[in-house]
Order: sequence, then structure tokens, then C-alpha cells
Amino acid sequence: MFGFIKKYIFWIIRYILPLLIFPKKKIIFISNGPSGCNSYALFKYFKKNESEVAIELYHDEWKRRPLTLFEYFRRIYTLSLAKVLVTTHGPISLPNRVELNTWHGPLFKSVRIMENPSIKTQINSNFRKVDKILSYSQLYLSLLVACTMTNPYRHKITGAPRNDFLFDSNGRSNLEKILGKNLEKKTILMFVPTFRKGYSKIQGSKNFNNLFGFKNFQSESFNSFLKENNLFLVYKLHPNEEKYFNDYKDLIDPKFSYHLNNQVLSDNKFDFYEILNCADILITDYSGIFIDYLLLNRPIIFNPTDLGDYERTRGFLYTPYNQWTPGPKIETQEGLINEVKDILKGEDPFANQRQLSKNIWHQYTDNKSSFRSAQILKELLYKNKKI
Repeated sequence: MFGFIKKYIFWIIRYILPLLIFPKKKIIFISNGPSGCNSYALFKYFKKNESEVAIELYHDEWKRRPLTLFEYFRRIYTLSLAKVLVTTHGPISLPNRVELNTWHGPLFKSVRIMENPSIKTQINSNFRKVDKILSYSQLYLSLLVACTMTNPYRHKITGAPRNDFLFDSNGRSNLEKILGKNLEKKTILMFVPTFRKGYSKIQGSKNFNNLFGFKNFQSESFNSFLKENNLFLVYKLHPNEEKYFNDYKDLIDPKFSYHLNNQVLSDNKFDFYEILNCADILITDYSGIFIDYLLLNRPIIFNPTDLGDYERTRGFLYTPYNQWTPGPKIETQEGLINEVKDILKGEDPFANQRQLSKNIWHQYTDNKSSFRSAQILKELLYKNKKI
């Protein structure tokens, strides 16, 4: 009974409170953390280039932990003060407010309805109230429409605002500021895997005895490899999986590596995408981050150590996996070492495939995604009717 009453009160706060508040001609950018946040990138753009527009950056805790009744009231009250809301994950859908959703990452894994058809009604109810959704390309737009059941005319192809950081930020310098040391002429490897344990079910069957999920991992041999080849490994785990890091943090020598997490990024006031272009080589498994990294035209190594199980428990929007991933596939420590050594020798057999993939996924390959997105936002802000 108490649970029903609490849920009813939350409903009143969300759908009645905004009707009692007259919104200001203002944009609130809702940030869900520093792991490549499009809202944050857009906020920085407006702060630098659109000084006449009233803006605010709101750090949302809703996705991280349950809120108390008072915290939820304060959240909805704060967001209701603005006419336009910019979101990155699920919609806010407040009544009489305009909402632009930037989505929060490239589409590669199955998401929303394509992952779980049983939530079709819920997704349709949430996303039908979003006024505009940003997209990468016509292919991306079509897939996002299928995943969210949204009207394709509400989508605008602008590119992802956070990708402007890949062109404009000095990632190596920013990383050195965090580390407090000069990386000199080191080649930087960046490992960014997708999450496995973060939500209600375990996806795939990754071996959590080591960072890369290899069946056998020789710590001493790997550390020697990093040292002898003047390499520095940076690894950024999914925020939902950082708590599992303690299981294998001692296997890789901190003299040659660094665990870049959200707390470090927040403390240093950086978004991850302001660091990402420091990577000379990206290593990932099933994360869509490689789609953004294609804009840099640098080598990518894939380590699908549990591909079959991951396809079965999560799945992909693009199949077969091997044809859509423009880089070598490795499943062992020896395979990773050999591929990195080949790249260091100047070998790059996947350069043409990366270029082809970039042209498929990205309509725009410049640093103007925030500019294009800002034009849409200003129309939403200043026009009475929705564009």
C-alpha cells in the first residue's frame, strides 16, 4: 500500500508540478556523468559561443541511485524552470516543456525495443513526447527510429556534439594534467570495453580474472611488453562496472598504465571525450565507442573473447560482427601483443575498411556537430511552435 502511495506522489510531482510553474526562456542541459556526455559538450559550446542564451548544466543523479521524495521534488522543480531540456539517456517528458534528446552513444549493440520487445509500450510512451532527437547519419537515424518507435521526422542529422572534442581537445595534454607527469613519446593504448555486470543480467561470459577477459593472462609478460615498447595503457571501464575493477587492479603495473574513471574525470573537470584523442590505438570489444573513434582514422583492435555468448545474451544491431568491426580480432594475450607490435611497425591493413565504415556511420566528419545542434536548440527555444 505504501509503495502505491509513494508511486502516486511521484507521478503527481512529475506531471502536475510542471503545470504550476511558468518556465523561463532557458535551456537546461542534463548531464548523466563524464563518460562522453553530449549534453555537457553542448553546454560548453553554448557557454563559449552563445552568451546571450540563458543556460544551466544539471548533474542528474536519477540514473545512479534512488532519490528521496524531497530530492525528486527538487529535481522536477529545477528542471521545470526551463523551457527547453536537453537529455542524453531516457526522456524526461515533462508537460509543457520542449525536449531535445542527444542519445548517449553510437548504436552498435541491441538497445531498447530491439533488445527487449516486451518494453514496446513503455518506450513508445516515453519517446513520443520528445520533440527532437539528434542523429549521426541516415543509417543511424533509421536504427534509432526502430529502437525507440519515434517519428523519423523528429530526428535531425547533426553528428554527436561530444565528437567535436575529438577534433578540438588536446587529449594527451589533458591526460598528463590528470597524471601529473609527462608521457614523453610514449604510444598510448586505450582500452574501453562495454559493460557486462552493470544491470539486471550478466551479458556474455567474460572472464573477470583479468582486464581483457583472456583465459590466460601473464601479468609479468604483459608489463614487460608495455615497458619494452614504450607503451602506456589507459583503461576506461563502463561506470556500472568500475566496482569490479578491484578484482584485477594489481595485475598491470601502474608505472605503465592508468585506470581512468568517472570520479577522476569529475575531479579534474574533464569529459572522457576530452581525453579520448590521446589514444594512438583503441582496444575494445563490443562498445560502440569505436564508431566515434573512426573520425580520428587510427588503428582499432577488437577483443571479442565471448562473442557467441554476448550475441545470445545481448545481441547486435549490425551482423555479422566480424564484417562490421574494422580491425583485427584477438582473443589471447599473445594475439594482442602481436597486433600492437605490427601497428608499431607501421602496418595498417584495415585502413580502407575504417574509411568505408566511417562513411557509412558518419554523415559529418568535422568539428561542427555542436554548431548544427545549437541551431536546432535555438529554434526550439525562441519559437512558440515546435520545429
